[in-house]
Amino acid sequence: MSYNIHGYMVECLRDAGYNGAIESSLELVNLAMSYPNCKFRRFYESVAKPLLIAGYHNLPTATVNRVMEAVKAKTRNGKKIVEAMTASDFPNLAADVSNKYFLPGYEYLGDTWKPFFRTRIADDFKRLHPMRMTEVPDLIAHPTVVADDAGNVNPPSTQAFYMGARGEEALAYGVVLYSQSMEYAINLLVNGELDILAEGIKGLGRAAQRTKEKHHMRFFTDLALTYQPDGVAIFNWASHANIANAGAGVLLTTAANIQTAHATMAAQTDTNGNPIWFDKYYLVVPPALFDMAQNIYTSIKGVIVQGALAGLPTVLTGLQPPIQCPTLATLSNTCWFLVADPNQILSLESATLRGLKGPNFFTAEPYWAQALLGQKVSKNLTFEHAVVDAWGNECVDYRGLCMGHA
Repeated sequence: MSYNIHGYMVECLRDAGYNGAIESSLELVNLAMSYPNCKFRRFYESVAKPLLIAGYHNLPTATVNRVMEAVKAKTRNGKKIVEAMTASDFPNLAADVSNKYFLPGYEYLGDTWKPFFRTRIADDFKRLHPMRMTEVPDLIAHPTVVADDAGNVNPPSTQAFYMGARGEEALAYGVVLYSQSMEYAINLLVNGELDILAEGIKGLGRAAQRTKEKHHMRFFTDLALTYQPDGVAIFNWASHANIANAGAGVLLTTAANIQTAHATMAAQTDTNGNPIWFDKYYLVVPPALFDMAQNIYTSIKGVIVQGALAGLPTVLTGLQPPIQCPTLATLSNTCWFLVADPNQILSLESATLRGLKGPNFFTAEPYWAQALLGQKVSKNLTFEHAVVDAWGNECVDYRGLCMGHA
């Protein structure tokens, strides 16, 4: 049985209960668009309207049937399924599925890097320039006869303040747009293969999270990355003193090993030579070390809860629950790191684009009208899912970081 556009309009109106006369094509279109419960509306908006505008009132049977077989109600396994399968329906249906499956896919890994990164917002794709200032000099007693940086002596009677100098270290990084898309055949939905569709959406979510984690954890997994101001590798004992056990490293086996790494990080000095200070820090490990790290952390906290601090280094009281970062396994299964809380020592920074603080999920409409109008389509009737995200990051200070072992 074949259909044409006019015939399908009439059929939809009859199904909706309209039995009146139709005098013209214009009246037919108006009725089909406005009559209550007429299922032609969405079909008209996405397929029929472009065809009518182009003058295609009658199409070859094979072409029209290709549309109608997806639009008509189908029966499967004895159950009647009413499917308003028009071009505009696919994005709506896909959106319903995506809302349910994309976010769990994205949260599958979790934002493992977020606790030890400071986040900021970028207004555009221009370069960001976080300034690393040298530490403010110590305060001096006032009034005191001292010389300022120009050698001028300020007598006590003037009550002048000493003008301390500060330097700055230039850094720069940009926000980059990342995206990925997946293409599906229309018959995937027509045949009811929504489980495959849902898995594809979850896969896009996992890909978005995995990509972001890899890009943030590269400061740990790529040991050749350098600190911008001095061009030296971020983890370097000679210049940055941020590798445990005097640069030799130590395996993570006991709480004492964490204490060793903590002592290394606590001995780091600011630009004036003063020791840095922090009392909250994170243990970051690959999956292979997570159980061991968790056991060490639990034993430490168990001692603290019991109030028996004898023999327990007080520095371990600031240890936070271990963070498992799957990407660290690309470096080794024995690597581990300590990172100071970014609110105390700012080492790592991440920027997201304003208005795009997380991944955006899109569904592109299929090429129904184009195909029916005879335009060239690269593949069979398809639609696309795409995910878009934007971020940038940088190591703004090597202090507050310590490699326990590579």
